[in-house]
Amino acid sequence: MALWFISFLLFFSGLWLLLSQFDFKAVLWGARLEKAALLLIVARLQEIEEMLGAGMVPTPSHWSGLQQLGPPWGRLAFDSLQELRAQGGAVLPTLRRLKELAQTHRDVLAQTESRSAQALAQALVAGVLVPVFGFVLYGILPGISERPWAWLFGCILGLGSSLTGAWWMLRLADAARWAGLKQVERPWVLGVQCTGERLLALVRAGTPADLAWSRALEFLNAVAPELALEWGYSIWATEPKPNTSKVSHAARKVLLELGSGLRKSVQTAILDGRPCMERVESSLTGCRQDLQALVDRELSLLPTRILKPLFVFVAPAILGLLAFGLYLAFTATEGGGLDVF
Repeated sequence: MALWFISFLLFFSGLWLLLSQFDFKAVLWGARLEKAALLLIVARLQEIEEMLGAGMVPTPSHWSGLQQLGPPWGRLAFDSLQELRAQGGAVLPTLRRLKELAQTHRDVLAQTESRSAQALAQALVAGVLVPVFGFVLYGILPGISERPWAWLFGCILGLGSSLTGAWWMLRLADAARWAGLKQVERPWVLGVQCTGERLLALVRAGTPADLAWSRALEFLNAVAPELALEWGYSIWATEPKPNTSKVSHAARKVLLELGSGLRKSVQTAILDGRPCMERVESSLTGCRQDLQALVDRELSLLPTRILKPLFVFVAPAILGLLAFGLYLAFTATEGGGLDVF
């Protein structure tokens, strides 16, 4: 009994170490908390939209309540709508676009979470499988109970291998949900879309296109400074030309190309003397579609990629534990073998 207590204690200690290294809370609860926050954002914007549609004037508390929304939504919604109100511009188009962006982002998070749930379940099963299998073999194979410390050592080795495979599977599932972007680059996905909406709001408020670009980049700098530097703060300065043809990562390439597309839209609008809103909206729509296509591709390949850690770490742990159990049973029956433990 004490042997199995030590075995399960080591199992849960290793599992806790795995979760702490991987930040498993962000995988399970991070998306749910973000979806709950987005639901609140949609509700706040919907409330103001319905009041305006009914001919009512929102109270100052409704407008100031937008500042309390989580980043980057608080600054985006409050500043954009406040400038439109101050300039006498139409509030409803920007309000509806912000609500649509929040709702779309929430739907994407829910879809990716559901499609990666199988991989998360497989990772948890892989971590639990070795202790359960070791317990079963301990009960059905004769001779293992005569050498408990040897069996415990084998279970620990198998547990370490299976936990490594589980950690690998969790990393694959988490990367697939974000189209393979690194942890520090994931805020870019929402940041670039919010920057595009900020640019549209500034143009609707009557801000010149070149100044609107600079102020939109200031907003992006608060979310993704590196990406803001790649895009360039001045619309007429020499474009940094990130050379997206050499960027191997498809999702990062899409985000860089969006900056180039928005810049060209603003430049063309200034030279032609025509509004740039349609071009900016089409660029944002194209970026969302490209990112969604990349996420769908990664999630469709996830079940196949999960097989690699299963065959490299989990399956050898199970088969090795079975072989070691048969060896202990055989040596106990024949009375031979190396008495190491």
